[in-house]
Amino acid sequence: MRLLVAGGHGFLGRALVADLALAGHAVTVLDRIGPATPGQAWLPLDLLDVPRVRQALSGQRFDATAFLAGDPDIRRCEEDPLRSLHANLASLDALLGAAPRDALGHVVLASSAAVYGPDAASPNAEDAPLAPRSVYGTHKALAEERLRVAARAGVGGTALRLFNLVGPGCKGLLQLLVDSRHGNPVRLRGADQLRDFVAVDDAVRAFAAVLAEPAPGFEALNVGTGRGFRVGDLVRIAREELPGVRVEPAPLEAAPYDAVADPTRLRQRIGWVPAMDEARLRATVRALAPAMAHAEVP
Repeated sequence: MRLLVAGGHGFLGRALVADLALAGHAVTVLDRIGPATPGQAWLPLDLLDVPRVRQALSGQRFDATAFLAGDPDIRRCEEDPLRSLHANLASLDALLGAAPRDALGHVVLASSAAVYGPDAASPNAEDAPLAPRSVYGTHKALAEERLRVAARAGVGGTALRLFNLVGPGCKGLLQLLVDSRHGNPVRLRGADQLRDFVAVDDAVRAFAAVLAEPAPGFEALNVGTGRGFRVGDLVRIAREELPGVRVEPAPLEAAPYDAVADPTRLRQRIGWVPAMDEARLRATVRALAPAMAHAEVP
């Protein structure tokens, strides 16, 4: 297959591009920053530069497109909503508007569990009303709606609602805990909240499966395990695996809530769902530690 990966230089993009290339697909990366693999086909473009994107895609025809561009840092999105708007919504709108008809094929969007919001019943099912409270979640929900509109015009689309990714490159709680050994302590809010932790490798596998067998129209799929771990358990695991992890309690900024996926629809669609247990979480913590230790060497 000929595949386009928009935002292919991020942590998820690099992993997906490597996996797709290994499987024998012809992959092109569209990103301002060059791909990690030398010789990888690369369109060095800013997605918001519509005339240049239109020119670059003229005459191109991809079987499917993975759209991974965006800013997943929820706190940064709250602090700079305009930046989030450009990164998480306008970039997708620009690509859909710039690409010639049939150029992109089926578009698979990296969405987020943040679209459900804290009031949603857990486990979260795809047919639940979307009521995001964060800037990031709101822009992801609007991006899904933009893709739904494109699907009505003939561009098929899938929104993969990623739950809490863990692994190399992720900037979530687990990486903050690892980093706290050499920096500031993690301010822990809501240790009893449940979160659905998903390995990056499993997220990549889900993307690859949907890209290989796109469905007509628009669909939304949760990418989660269906199993929740308490935030406090993740802290305990990190402390047991890595002496020196530092945490300090902090008041909740909002009411606590659980975010666990109902992965039934994903299982029906691709035949499997991600899996996570304590042993895999421990292995992930240990895998992150050497990278951090190396980064501290001048």
